[in-house]
Amino acid sequence: MDKIKILYSFKIKEYLQSKSFVVSFVFFIVAIILVSYSSFENYKLTNDLAKKYQEQDRLSWESNPDKHPHRMAHYGSFAIKQLDPLCLFDSGINSYVGSIVYLEAHKQNTANFVPSNSVTKSGFMDISLSNLLKIVLPLLLIIIGYRSIAYDKEKGVLKLLLVQNVSVRQVYWANFLALKTVSLLFLIPAFLALYLMQVLNEQVTNISLLRLSLLLITYVIYLAIVSLLIMNVSFFSKNATHSLLKLTAIWILFILVLPKSFYAFIESSYRVPSKIEVETLLTEKMSKIGDSHNPEDLYFKRLKDSVLRVNKVDSVEKLTFNYAGFVMKEAEKIYAKIYKEEIDKCNDVITKQNSLFTKLGVIDPFIALQDVSEKLCDSDFYSHLNFQSQAEDYRYYLAQKMNELQIKFISNKKLLPTDKPYAIDKKHWHDLERFHFKYRKENILIQQSLFTFSVLVIWFAILFIRSFYLKEIKL
Repeated sequence: MDKIKILYSFKIKEYLQSKSFVVSFVFFIVAIILVSYSSFENYKLTNDLAKKYQEQDRLSWESNPDKHPHRMAHYGSFAIKQLDPLCLFDSGINSYVGSIVYLEAHKQNTANFVPSNSVTKSGFMDISLSNLLKIVLPLLLIIIGYRSIAYDKEKGVLKLLLVQNVSVRQVYWANFLALKTVSLLFLIPAFLALYLMQVLNEQVTNISLLRLSLLLITYVIYLAIVSLLIMNVSFFSKNATHSLLKLTAIWILFILVLPKSFYAFIESSYRVPSKIEVETLLTEKMSKIGDSHNPEDLYFKRLKDSVLRVNKVDSVEKLTFNYAGFVMKEAEKIYAKIYKEEIDKCNDVITKQNSLFTKLGVIDPFIALQDVSEKLCDSDFYSHLNFQSQAEDYRYYLAQKMNELQIKFISNKKLLPTDKPYAIDKKHWHDLERFHFKYRKENILIQQSLFTFSVLVIWFAILFIRSFYLKEIKL
């Protein structure tokens, strides 16, 4: 143990005094500052605008004059998503999907308006703190650590150490611990920047310390895996040049090639219907049911006959409730059910894609880390699904609320050309509940991230245990 401490002290000093470390560290700190500033401004702008426009939408809704409820159902409203505080660290899918849904009767709209600040002019998504740690830092650690054992072996330093009764394993562990310490020097400023952003955004009380702690532990394990891989490659390489070439190839393979190749394979295996295909299918299915706005439609004509029969009257005018509102309510229920069935099928396919991609983290630790990071930050596909689900629930509630008001307050009597159009008091618009986006519960986020978190632990355990069985190397 004393020999490892001595070697560790020497190696950490060597790392910290090397030009590669100094340049990499300065570059990384500058990158953290720039990325943190950009992420903070984008996050604050996105959430401030979401609050502003959600409130404006509500004021616009409540400022409507006396109107027919069905007109208000088509006037509609908006559902706007707010980002989780940890999205400052990992924006995940939020950079690719919309955050605003227009809500109206009889029609389900998809989320639109991806923030323009999420895409750079070059077409690439803005880099986040998580991407700095996932993608850039491993490359910097390769630049710093590729020489470690391979260079000592190449220059004869390792042979001198072995002559002095220092074992190969002791050299290996001293180098690993030194490189791991260096990785923490890069990691800690990134998480301090995240905490500072939460303080500036007055979100310290809202941020989950449990999720933040798990996120930190996850990245510590990931960087330990990277450090072990660097040490293993350097240990078995003939010289430093071979070590650098092998590590660069591994970085390209794990970070660039495998994720894209896996996803291309998954997309071909589980095809998701296009938006046009889904909308066409929905239109066909709904047309088979009938058109609720057409009084001569066969389905709704049969519905009318059954309603008259049950209420023992011979005309709509004699019903004690508004029949048109009743039809709209039933039609909304049918159309919403059809929509849910088709959207669930699409989401099931995407879920299968994500599930398979997540399992491939067993092969590539970068994929496993990406999955854990997005889940803990509530910025994965299921976060978007949660928003769409809440938006559809509110749309259905709004439409049915207006239908109920029509059923209750609008007469069945046909208006004459000179009559004033039917309308109800505008006070009813104030009674409608507001849309409040709810984040997913913390225990669900943690539970969903456990599989890929355990994959990272297994990766670390295998490499760690493997290090105890290193054989002597040729010098």
